[in-house]
Amino acid sequence: MALHRSRRNPRTLTVAEARWSLPRADLVPPSTTGLTSRGTIIGQERAMKALRMGLELYRPGYNVFVCGLVGTGRTSTVKRMLEGMKPACALAQDLAYVHNFDENERPRLIGLPRGKAYAFRDHVRDNVEILRREIDRMVNSPETRTRVQAFESDFKDRAKTAATALGEKVGEAGLTLVGSHEDGSILPVLAVVRDDKAYDIANLPALVRQGLVAAEEAETLAATAKELEAELTAYIEGQQQLGREFAEEVGKLERSLVRIALAAFRQQIVGFHRNDALLAWLDQIESTILENIELFRRAERRNGAAEGGEEEGPDFSAFDVNVVLHNTGDGCPIVVENNPTFQNVFGSQDRVTVAPGVYGTDFSRIKPGSLLRAQGGYLILNAPDVLGEGGVWNQLKRTLRAGELVIQPLEGTSQGVPILNPDPVPLNVKVILLGNAALYETLYERDHEFAKIFKVKADFDTSIKLDDSVMGDYLDALVGIIREEGLREMDRDAMEALLQYSMRVAGERDRLSTRFSILADIMREADYLAGKSAAAHIMGEDVHQAICDQRERHNLIEEKLFERIRIGEMKVETQGRRVGQINGLTVLSVGMYSFGSVARITCRTGVGKSGVLDIERETELTGSSYEKGSLILQGFITGRYGQDYPLTFNASICFEQSYGFIDGDSASSTELYLLLSALADLPLRQDLAVTGSVDQFGTIQTIGGANEKIEAFFDLCESRGLTGTQGVLIPVTNITELMLAPRVVKAIEAGSFHIYPVAHIDEGIEILTGLRSGERNAAGHWAVDSVNDAVQKALERLYRLGKD
Repeated sequence: MALHRSRRNPRTLTVAEARWSLPRADLVPPSTTGLTSRGTIIGQERAMKALRMGLELYRPGYNVFVCGLVGTGRTSTVKRMLEGMKPACALAQDLAYVHNFDENERPRLIGLPRGKAYAFRDHVRDNVEILRREIDRMVNSPETRTRVQAFESDFKDRAKTAATALGEKVGEAGLTLVGSHEDGSILPVLAVVRDDKAYDIANLPALVRQGLVAAEEAETLAATAKELEAELTAYIEGQQQLGREFAEEVGKLERSLVRIALAAFRQQIVGFHRNDALLAWLDQIESTILENIELFRRAERRNGAAEGGEEEGPDFSAFDVNVVLHNTGDGCPIVVENNPTFQNVFGSQDRVTVAPGVYGTDFSRIKPGSLLRAQGGYLILNAPDVLGEGGVWNQLKRTLRAGELVIQPLEGTSQGVPILNPDPVPLNVKVILLGNAALYETLYERDHEFAKIFKVKADFDTSIKLDDSVMGDYLDALVGIIREEGLREMDRDAMEALLQYSMRVAGERDRLSTRFSILADIMREADYLAGKSAAAHIMGEDVHQAICDQRERHNLIEEKLFERIRIGEMKVETQGRRVGQINGLTVLSVGMYSFGSVARITCRTGVGKSGVLDIERETELTGSSYEKGSLILQGFITGRYGQDYPLTFNASICFEQSYGFIDGDSASSTELYLLLSALADLPLRQDLAVTGSVDQFGTIQTIGGANEKIEAFFDLCESRGLTGTQGVLIPVTNITELMLAPRVVKAIEAGSFHIYPVAHIDEGIEILTGLRSGERNAAGHWAVDSVNDAVQKALERLYRLGKD
């Protein structure tokens, strides 16, 4: 059967469509010399609007989740924006913890004037030392001790009088008192005297047995002792009451003196600052000192030292102030926490050695975290880091939900050290989480609290539309990198090369990438290359070389795969024609590096009822997107050729020598060309490679990785020698994404390599076969001897064979 050649003259891309270049020289200055950066944030208007609203709306839950790929400068942009906005946030007061004398395990929180916490702490320390000296002086002064001795003499006289009266009465009864001091310091005991020796009345039975006391006398003495018990008890109680009265009088005297010192101390403290929490703490200090006044008596401390200890004064460490938040400046704090461990974010309670192997903690060991340091301002956290740290995410949600921070260690990590339960800190912090869109969606769907706590989403775009107004701002950002990094100045060619690389990263020729960290890497490396050549400026060749060097550092797998294809270990043809065989293009990723590769795809057809059978799909080596693309082929064949009779055929499609996982639908048009070739027995050009998605109506649709795919086939053809006929079929909608490597553009300009933009499957099949695709006539029949006619007749033949 002789088929008619296609009369269409397929369109090929021009150099201007293959790679962007400066349309006018005046768009870029000759050099960056003398230029300054305004620090403009570009291309993020949507994100900035959302961010501003989240920062300025002080309502519960209006924390911000910033979305965007790594490299868009989220952290620096957010910080710069906060610094530039100077929002009217509520300036936080200073905070300090002090000892709670009523409940040791619950330290008290005291608010202090902003920026005055350390001064207040030093003021307290100075006045506590003064208080200690004043109390010591007042309690131990000669005047005070003289008055105490007068009290003591009076009470001793009263005790002696009582002891003498009791002694006389006991003597009249034939007994005596032993162990009795006139001051009543030792409790007396009734005794009987024999041979100038006193015996305890309780030992009368033994004295009777020893013959020292007659039995009748013993009974009389026992009866007398019983009668005296009430008077003896009254005497003892009287002596104890005298002791209490003495202690009370001494305490009253000492407390009256100490209150003078305490009043002066209170006046000094409240003169610095005054609030309810501080007054309550001062009340506790006064009560504690007055209740433990005996600790200040030197005589008692000396007695303790004589018993083996050292003469030490009372410990005043509990009167100290532990500053946990000291504010400086008038602006809102902006805290970036790069290591969000539980301790770094929420603070800690450090432990101290109490005894060998025994640890404890107190109010002075409470340490603040970044959440408290950001009080009254903003805390910036990286969401994956937060989620990766045990306990941090759940505690962050609890803290933001409650609006207060409790500084305690993570449960289960105290290692036997008692945990304090300090007063919670009323929190006023905006938390800004940095993550990507996928993480945001996951948290939104799986964590029901997330949407209530992070109500604002700020989406940072990875690219910006290029126009004359944007160009100036974009160059301003590049100049900012040069100034910040201290790089060499760049000439116009270097800036143009950077813009071209930015478009390649953005994936569209009319857009620039906002992933400035990636561009900064190229600029640093180009500066390094310029330095090696002793150049004063970074030039275009330095940028191109930096891009090539960066690719070389990552493309080992690409080179090994390419070499296998080049030497024929993996079969790929770049000349001639084949039925049921075509060159497909794929993109592979290794980390952040992506590259294209060529794959030989084949198809065999025959009689049967299975339709299109994809070997990759049947062996479970494909993803859902690829499987969808394969099923579309069946829809296209059925819709175009199956209107008059059922389609009964078998077709198997295979990526030859491919054993890895495949996904995406960019090979669906390739497989459709292949299927048409196999059904109609039409040879396809092997000097062409194909990429493109297709719908059920045959429309070619956009795919990703067009640059990488084209360059992969070009490199293979170039390694075998360009024939002048080789090229790649791509979707017409991918033209705006092309930013091909200079080596490919040079070949296109020389006419030795071609890019064919295709909008429909009929255009592509004509290029691949050299035959016209054909259209239906008024009777509904395909143009005779066209590709569609050949496919229709082949399917009709298979139907008849299957029916027979």
